[in-house]
Amino acid sequence: MTINYHNVDIVIEKLYRQLPRGYFLGYISESSKIEHNEMGSIQRFLEHENIIEDWGSNGMTILTNLGEVIYKHYGGIEAYINELEKNREKEIFIEKKKNEKLLLDLKISKWQVKSFWYVFTIGLLGGLFSIYSIIREITDKPLEQKVEDILRKRESLQQQKSEVSIDQTHNKAETETINDSISDTKKTIVFE
Repeated sequence: MTINYHNVDIVIEKLYRQLPRGYFLGYISESSKIEHNEMGSIQRFLEHENIIEDWGSNGMTILTNLGEVIYKHYGGIEAYINELEKNREKEIFIEKKKNEKLLLDLKISKWQVKSFWYVFTIGLLGGLFSIYSIIREITDKPLEQKVEDILRKRESLQQQKSEVSIDQTHNKAETETINDSISDTKKTIVFE
């Protein structure tokens, strides 16, 4: 049997108005003209969802904290159920995305495991080759030739430094000559 949410909202509202005391569901059924069978379905539904609970030994029913939230915040059971379904859809969507991510991570991990040793071998061979070339460079040239190469490099550096200093000295002399001619021109203009 489907539950009429309008009648459920009527029951929740009447129980809310009786807080902090409880109320008899039979009285709600009679005053709201809800059939007895439907009221039994509504009661089972509300108890199953923990919206109402028995209160005391005299058969009264009271609204739980969840029932109060449904009445105050959502305005009724239908809005509450719609919100629950939206949250479930979001959770399902998030769970699907997590599963997709795990599958992609699994594929990448398999690829990394398969290709690791190839990349490691290439890196190891490259490292060994560079060590070999360094050792060969050191051991192939005799010591005298190494000393001569170092001396040649030092001489070429000294020549470059002297050329730079000559150029700087020449530029400085030209600058001084220009400054002298400018000052002479100023003196002649002033005296005339």
